[in-house]
Amino acid sequence: MKKSGQRSITSYFNSSSEDSSEQSVNPTVDTPERSSSPGRRRVEFDQDDRPCSSKPQQLIHSRFELDIAGYQRGHKVEAQTKLNYLTDRWRPNRHFKFPTQERLVKKKVVRLKFQRSWLETFKWLAYSPSQDGAYCVPCRLFAMDNAGGQKLKRFVTEPMQTWKRAKEYCIEHGAKKYHVTAVVRAEGFESAHRTGNVVEKMTLKKYRFCRRYQ
Repeated sequence: MKKSGQRSITSYFNSSSEDSSEQSVNPTVDTPERSSSPGRRRVEFDQDDRPCSSKPQQLIHSRFELDIAGYQRGHKVEAQTKLNYLTDRWRPNRHFKFPTQERLVKKKVVRLKFQRSWLETFKWLAYSPSQDGAYCVPCRLFAMDNAGGQKLKRFVTEPMQTWKRAKEYCIEHGAKKYHVTAVVRAEGFESAHRTGNVVEKMTLKKYRFCRRYQ
């Protein structure tokens, strides 16, 4: 016989299960509004104001076909592939937004990015979206590794990413002897390939005749 006011063991477990079910249905979630301290406010950054690294991960995407950085120097490359990089390489359209780099200059944060006008000023220049850097196309494709003892780094084996001195570096690179040689080789390669396309349309007999007297 149980006393009045005393709960049975069964009623105790039923009550506990009801309480736990109520907690699972109505959980307490700390929202940003509740967790933020008084006096603090959330700062919204514009897309161009967000800090980014020199190699933004969001840019590495397969849609950037014939990205100049993808050309493998030192490997055997078919002539058609080389021509594609030379004439049909990836170029940023007018809607493309170049990522911003942040630099600390005299204790001030300066935001810099690649300028589209550089592609018009320096025809040999190409932008790599996967590396957020610039390359010299003729040198990337045709410059010899032993270029008169000069080291092939910036614009050739490594991207140029110093936007503050970009024009200075472009002018300096354009005056290098190995660059001038690479430009001549690139022009000769393109010309020979286009001539080859015309020859391929000739009959086999005429083709052999032309080759005999070249």
